[in-house]
This record gives sequence, structure tokens and C-alpha cells, in this order.
Amino acid sequence: MTEQLDVGAAAPASAAGSSPRSEFVVRQVLAPVAIFAANRLVQFVLLALLARPGQSVYSRLSIWDADFFLRIARDGYDHALQYDGSGHLIGNTLAFFPGYPLCVRFVALFGVPYAAAGVVVSLLAGAAGTVLIHLLGRRLRGERFGYVLAVLFCAQPMSVVFSMAYSEALFCALVLAMLLSLHRQQWLLAGAFAVAAGLTRSTGLAAAVALACYAGYRLWADRRLPGAPRVRPVVAAVAGLAAVPGFWFWVGQRLGRADGWFVEQSQGWGTGVDWGAASLRFVADTFRNADGFVQLATALLLVFSGALVLWALLDRTDGNWWPVALYGLLAYGTVAGASGYFNSRPRLLVPVLSVLLPVGGALLHARTRVLVPCLVAVSLVGCWFGAYMITVWPYTI
Repeated sequence: MTEQLDVGAAAPASAAGSSPRSEFVVRQVLAPVAIFAANRLVQFVLLALLARPGQSVYSRLSIWDADFFLRIARDGYDHALQYDGSGHLIGNTLAFFPGYPLCVRFVALFGVPYAAAGVVVSLLAGAAGTVLIHLLGRRLRGERFGYVLAVLFCAQPMSVVFSMAYSEALFCALVLAMLLSLHRQQWLLAGAFAVAAGLTRSTGLAAAVALACYAGYRLWADRRLPGAPRVRPVVAAVAGLAAVPGFWFWVGQRLGRADGWFVEQSQGWGTGVDWGAASLRFVADTFRNADGFVQLATALLLVFSGALVLWALLDRTDGNWWPVALYGLLAYGTVAGASGYFNSRPRLLVPVLSVLLPVGGALLHARTRVLVPCLVAVSLVGCWFGAYMITVWPYTI
């Protein structure tokens, strides 16, 4: 018979020798944090082993785009578009949202160097995200599912960004906090987290749309229930939907042109919306003539992530919650629907959280003696891949 944990009840407080509150803290907070810490420790060891001569683990955690985030935290945003000597527009800080740099600046107020502050923010946010995805999984399908999701969250191929001065860890934590609040129907709290996510990455618009759709559904489903909230879901949806366009508007005002953020993205960073045409060409070209391991891995991650997103959306298993799947579909669309530099796609797929649901569901009923080695193996592969990408791999992620 398949081994399962009893997710319906905890051990009596008297038998455990502790109060229900302390047991909750240990099982639902400290245990997921321990999972995150163990994953980071393994990742740091692999980073040290793979680092090339002259590299340090610390230096690899604040490279590439991290420089722009740290510049915003230290000096604020650029005031105009910037051009190289040939007159071509180049990327600047106006392409990046302010949520993460504001957190870095706050930590730096305590005397922490900016690069270290960036890593601290990501580590704290990554630990919080691990706790939140565990709590969300616990509400959806029980405690065992929550633990499986926590491990998978930490073991993603590019979960190394949870230790870097990048914004993915903070964004994931905010989206998970929004989804958990939404599942509890704490509308104003969900709206606040949606606003914060929208001020952290443009993918926050996907989270806001999922929130708005669920708010509309609840308003319709509960229309005849006396006392059902009417105003708070609308306030949460409107606030969440305003965050990303609000930053776009601010950039437009700063540059004196309404399309300023989009011009910066397309001409400064080579990123535009083509509804998946470039992704299809990239995948097809890679499968015909792969140019190295990373290109093939990127193409496979795009394909399998797309399949898992659709699986999560179509899944009718008891406990599956469609707002998570809808957010995942929209978030995946922002990755697969854009043109540009494709070696960053594994990192950009990290916030597509719904890909974890089908995998977690498939592992949920495995025997413990099978489940644990599988999760350990997945974690080791994920840690190795992330370490490889910021040490051996010479190009930006």
C-alpha cells in the first residue's frame, strides 16, 4: 500500500510536549526553512568546486543584471535613455522595477555593503518563498504535498538566483504570499502583495490578472450569499492591475515619452513581444542542430515547462486550484512569448510556479523510500545546473 502522511491532524500537543503554536512553527516554518538552507549549502559547495581560477563564490552572486539592481539601490534611476558611441540605444536601469532595489537599499541602511545586501534580500526572500509554497501546498493537498513543493521550489534548475542579487526570489515570495492570501480570501492583503509583486517584475501583471479573474469568479459565485464581500475583491483587483502599468507610466514621464519603458526594452535590451515566434524558431533550430549543452537544456526547459503549465491548467485532481494554474500560464506566456536573449530563459522560468504542481502531484503518492531519493536527486541536479550556469558558463543568465 502506498505510504502517506496523515495530513488531517497533527500529533496531540501533550504527546509532543509542545503547544500547537510551537508545533506549527517547527513543522510549517522551520522545516521548510531547513529545506531551503540545506539546498543553499549544497549549492554553495558546488559553486566553490566549479568556480574557475580567480572566481569567488561571493563575486558570482552579484554579476550581470545584478549590477543594474545594485546601481538603482545605490544611486537611483537613470534620467534619460543612453546611447553608445555609434548612436545605438543601450540598456540602462529604467528597464528594472523598483521593488527589489528598494529592499536592498533598506538592508544597506544597516551598514551592509550593497552587493551583500542584495544577496541577503534574496536569501531571506527565498526562505520566505519556501515557507509560503509549503503552506499553500498544505492547504491545497495536505502537508506531504507542501513539503514536496518546498523541495521542488528549491531544486529548480535556476534556483541559484535565490542566492543572487536578482529579483526572482523576492518576486516569487510576493506572488506566493498573494496566492496564499487569495486562497484564504484575505482580499486586501492579496491586493497589497499583488501591488508589491507588480512593482518588482513586469510578470506581476500575470499575478494581478489571476487575482482579478478569481475576484470576478468569487463575486459571481457568491452573489446571493448574504455578507459576502463585494468591495474588497474589486479594490484588490484594481490595485493589483494598476501596479505594472503605474511603473510604465512613471518611466514614460521620466523620459518624456509614453512608450519609454517599451523602447528601452526593445532597443536597449533586445526584448520584444512576438507571441512565441522566436521561441518556436529557437526550439526548432536547437533540436535540429543544438549548439552545446546549455542551448539544448534551455530548449528542453521551454518545452517541458510549457507542457507542465498546460497539465496544471487542465488538471481536475481534487485540491488543484485554478488561480495558481492561470497565473502560471500567463507567466509562462511572458517568457515564451518574447523575443531576445534565450540563454536567460531558464532563469525567467523560475517564477512560473504552476510547473511544480503536476510534478509534485505525481510524486505525492510515491512510497517514502522512493520519494526521498527522487527529491534528493532532483535537488542535486538543480543545484549543479545553477552552479554551472554562473561559473563554467561564460555568458550572462
